[in-house]
Parts: sequence; structure tokens; C-alpha cells
Amino acid sequence: GESGTLRLVHVSDAHYHPFATACEDVPRGAGPCTHRNTTQFLASVLHVERPDLVAFTGDVIDGDSSPPQLAMAQLYGVAGARPWAASLGNHDEESTLSRDEVLAYVTTLRGSLTEHGPVKGSPGNFYLDVVAAGAAAAGEAAEATATAAEVDVAEATTAAAVGSAVARRTRASEAAAVALAAASGSVVGAAEEARAAAATATAEAAGETAKAEVALAAAEEAATAWAASA
Repeated sequence: GESGTLRLVHVSDAHYHPFATACEDVPRGAGPCTHRNTTQFLASVLHVERPDLVAFTGDVIDGDSSPPQLAMAQLYGVAGARPWAASLGNHDEESTLSRDEVLAYVTTLRGSLTEHGPVKGSPGNFYLDVVAAGAAAAGEAAEATATAAEVDVAEATTAAAVGSAVARRTRASEAAAVALAAASGSVVGAAEEARAAAATATAEAAGETAKAEVALAAAEEAATAWAASA
């Protein structure tokens, strides 16, 4: 941990059966007792203790753990993203897998620091450098944090670009509305001027018509007078 100490949770002899519907050596109570009691209990312990490393030291499964791969995935899986390592007990090889096959499968699981040891016939015996393991875990956490920060920056950049595009589009829309209003005003003004000119022309034409009618009446009156004198 950050204080230079190693906080460890030790799990042993779970003898985990993935489809168990009852618990051994547990008095009957009001609640059910199944395989989930084991995994949920361990998960709650790890949540409270928040260890730097989880150590599984054997007999996680036995001959009744079927299928053994599922049993191991569920039981070791309680560690979640925390680093953990496992050695084997005398019952882990009683399933359909040999000791070597059990350990080989354990090394493939998420968070496992388990290694195939050098001792023939006892592959679960190995040396784990917890300082290096802790540094590696810290490095992975820092890398994950950096990746998350990069994602945040990328998302912020994208949001800024989108915001800029929206702002440009808004300004363009506003400019277009102003131009349209101006154009509409020009058209209305021109129409008003045309209507005024037409009214003026109509009035002038009416005046000329009245003058013509007066002149025609005078001419007719003069003609009538001439004819009477003749």
C-alpha cells in the first residue's frame, strides 16, 4: 500500500461447489444457504478490507466441484480487479483436471499473479515478488487513470468542436434572418412606391379626362351657336 505495508486477505479450503443447494456444517436457519453464501461473503470481506493482495492457498475446489473451470472462475473471481495468487492443496486435483491443468487454468484468470512453479509434481509452489507485483498494479492503475484522462480530453475537445459548429450555424442563421428581413423590407418599400406612383398617375389621368370633357362641351356649345346664327 501507500504506507509501505502489505494488506493481505488469505482464503483457504473453500471446497467450492458452483451448484450447491445446501451448506455443510451450517445449522438450518430462516435464510437459504447455497454456494452464493461463500462468494458473497468473500466479496464483502474484500470490499471492507480492500487488500493489496488476495492469497488463495489451496483446496479451493475438490472432486465435487463440477465443472471445475466454472468453480474456479467464480471463486477466484471474487477478487475482481485486485491482484491475487493461488497455490494448490491436496484436493484441487480431485476433479477432472490434473494439478498441472488446474494451475494452468488459474494463471489465465483475471488478476492472477500465479506462476507455474519449478518443483516437479508441485506446480503451485512458486515465489511471488509482492513489491514488483504492487508496482505493476500501481503502474496499471496509473495507466488506466491516464487513459481515462485522455478520453475525458477527447470528449471535451469533441464537445468544444460541436459547440463551435453550433455557434457558427446559429450566427449564420441569424445573419440570414437579418438579410431576409432587409430584402423583405426593400420589396415592401418598392411595392409601396409603385402603388403611390400608380395612384398619382391615375389621378393625373382623371384630371386630364375632366379637362377634355370640359373642352368637348365648350366645342359642342360653340358649334350649336354657330349653326343657329347661320
